[in-house]
Amino acid sequence: MVFNWLCHCKNCHFNRGVSPVHLIGVRNLDGKMPVVVTKGGGNLTSYEGTRKTVSRVFCKTCGCIVHQGPIGASFRAVSPVTFHVKGQLPEKYKPTMHINYESRMFDVRTSL
Repeated sequence: MVFNWLCHCKNCHFNRGVSPVHLIGVRNLDGKMPVVVTKGGGNLTSYEGTRKTVSRVFCKTCGCIVHQGPIGASFRAVSPVTFHVKGQLPEKYKPTMHINYESRMFDVRTSL
């Protein structure tokens, strides 16, 4: 895991429809994509935005973002729901900090 945070940036807010967004960074291994889709990969598409700085891979059917990240970065960001966790998140997947807090939609009271 590269990072585990709550992101308050406008990009995440607009693309996920919620703020903050819980993201976990997964590092590329030997130059290979760290996120492997085991079923339905043919139903994925990507979008790079107008500035071509961030790419998002999402499902063509439901629109769920599978992974995202800066173009050319050595990691991809995924949402914990990608792991199909049942019940509460294990401690290792709970966020450790806030980022882009200056862009928050509202104040968040937390111990992070």
